[in-house]
Amino acid sequence: METAHVEKSVLRQKFKDIRRKFARDDGRLAAKPLSENLKRFLRDFDDAQICLYKAMPHEAPCKIEPVENFYYPVLSGETLQFRKPHRASAFAPNALKVYEPLADESEPLDPRKPTVVCCPAVAIDGSGVRLGLGKGYYDRFFSEHAHVLRVGVVFHVQFSNDPLPAESWDQTLDWIVSEKMILRTSTRSSQSWI
Repeated sequence: METAHVEKSVLRQKFKDIRRKFARDDGRLAAKPLSENLKRFLRDFDDAQICLYKAMPHEAPCKIEPVENFYYPVLSGETLQFRKPHRASAFAPNALKVYEPLADESEPLDPRKPTVVCCPAVAIDGSGVRLGLGKGYYDRFFSEHAHVLRVGVVFHVQFSNDPLPAESWDQTLDWIVSEKMILRTSTRSSQSWI
């Protein structure tokens, strides 16, 4: 298991460098087709709660208007929650400088209802193995809420043709959306609401 952890650290740095260079050189050009693919994918889930995220520098954008129609992640200790802001400006940066909805100007997600969670990644492979930043927030959320549909949103350069290492706690994604593709990676039976 330690080998996988070391390999993940090396790959994480490699893909962070690739992502940073791509975002700097071509990120603006990729943003529009990525957004169009994401909208195309999500249009079939109009009865579900949709969770997006506010992208950090170099992350693939996950932006659809109007902002107040969607839920966004909020860090609470070691857990990840999602809240829907009442207005587009009801966000503030947390300790990690990630913009999240203000508690008194948003409503919480009901995780018992059909939910689609779009999440960022450092890299993703064709089996849905996601390499994140290593904090485990999304893995813990997905583990606790197995029925949610899991969608990785990345620039295409973050897609690994080679299998990524996974540890026992890593949660795989069901779909990948990039500026060049919409790819299904899973047919998990727990998604009976689809």
